[in-house]
Amino acid sequence: MMQRLCMFLDANKALIKRWLPNALVVFAVFFILLPVAASINFYQNDDWVYYKNVSKFSTGDFSLDPITAPTFYTQGVLGLVFSSMFGLNRLPVLTLLVTITAAAVFFQTLSYSGVKDTVTRTLLTGLVFFNPIVVYSMWGFMTENYFLLFSLLHIYFFSKFLNTSKSSDFIIANALLLPAFFVRQLAFVFPIGAAAFLLLKKQYKHAALEAGIFALLFFYYNNLFPKTAEMIEKGLEFAHLADYKYSFALICAIVIYMAAFLVPLVFAIAQKYISTNRKLLLPAVVLTGVIYIAGKYFDPHVLAWGEFPYLDNIFERKGFFPRSIGGTKYYFSGIYDLYKYWEILAKIAGSTAVALFLLKVKQGLNYYLVTAAAYVFVLLIAQKTYDRYLILLLPLIVLGGLPYLSDLTKPAKSMFVVFCLFLFVLSYQFSGEFITLNRYIWTRATELSQSSAVPKEQIQATNAWKLTHRNLGKDYMYDFSFDNQDVNEGYKTNYELVEVKNITFPFSLYINPTVYLYKKVL
Repeated sequence: MMQRLCMFLDANKALIKRWLPNALVVFAVFFILLPVAASINFYQNDDWVYYKNVSKFSTGDFSLDPITAPTFYTQGVLGLVFSSMFGLNRLPVLTLLVTITAAAVFFQTLSYSGVKDTVTRTLLTGLVFFNPIVVYSMWGFMTENYFLLFSLLHIYFFSKFLNTSKSSDFIIANALLLPAFFVRQLAFVFPIGAAAFLLLKKQYKHAALEAGIFALLFFYYNNLFPKTAEMIEKGLEFAHLADYKYSFALICAIVIYMAAFLVPLVFAIAQKYISTNRKLLLPAVVLTGVIYIAGKYFDPHVLAWGEFPYLDNIFERKGFFPRSIGGTKYYFSGIYDLYKYWEILAKIAGSTAVALFLLKVKQGLNYYLVTAAAYVFVLLIAQKTYDRYLILLLPLIVLGGLPYLSDLTKPAKSMFVVFCLFLFVLSYQFSGEFITLNRYIWTRATELSQSSAVPKEQIQATNAWKLTHRNLGKDYMYDFSFDNQDVNEGYKTNYELVEVKNITFPFSLYINPTVYLYKKVL
């Protein structure tokens, strides 16, 4: 037995050397964050219906709830297996493991895109996975990070195929489209992007195969997949393409979001590009200015909000999903100035990135950017684009920008370190507040329903609570709110104050983080 083990280890020495450090980091980070994930006792957003689906699966009923919008089955089966061992309420632990594994896969994928320096790969991975939208999706049972994992596995093997031209890598990459597709139907953008890129590279055989895979997936989803009412209702809106104002606004918003989240990458590429193409410095500056001025016609109000962040519904100035609870939420000092200058910086960075791409469009096209463009097109024709849908663009754009970058210079690394630290602090603040707040409200609401014999439907808590315990008449007995009685006169005349709770956690920067519990006066 030991001899066979030694032979196996010797035969797979290179593979073990490549993946063992990643595995050790995955387990270390997982066990550090495990207590946080295990403490989550609430549904944070749409995941209430995903818990419901897993619960149905455990009874042998594999039909999706009518409210389910994503294809979900891969995540559902993983959740079923995990919950059968550890319980349904431990699904956030699975999501944590999935997210950290996705980070390890991305770290390894960077090596196939020419990044050999470990520090550079670490910083690029931090740039993606310290992102607040990715971090938000880590706390609960949302679909985004499951989709991200299987998408990155597909990208990993497709990157290997582009480097080696091995048929085995091509087959594995496309086989991994299936689990990605059965998390979110958006996975069909990968064969679209691959077909377009391979066609540009005159690899007609593989391009035709990718086009055929897309056709099969699209036909299956539209004709054979058991669609829910929500899927039918949220079909593609091709009319958006004719709505110039909406299309222009969404494209501008996506560019600004990506530039805001990838600021050091944009400026590192710009520095590298200009230093090796000094003749194009003036055209790049002029074109950047023209694009920045053209951005003045950008009207974010047609999307959701007039100020950055522009999109619904989880990444906002005051934290994660602040509109889940009624009232005007608290914030931390300097938050408005932070977003004001971050938005300006993002617009400059976004204009610079677009200008550089247009100047070198032929040399700049690669599989990742073509796939990112296909994904943006799908977002344009989606019924509504939420900020969390942008997660997939982060690794695609990072990988797509690498041909311009190679390894980072020391000044660029310093810039990356500072920005990654900023993202980490922001994500920590938002996560600490969001988890502490929701944990308190769900615990307290459950106690009220048990001690006061009040139906859960008559407690107005978070948005996910209200969707889980629907009250069509909206006749609530208890109400959680950010508003005090001086701010909201209705709470002074129609309610009595039951409890005031300070939402505190280590190193919190929030000013007077208070939530109020009211009881209706009968």
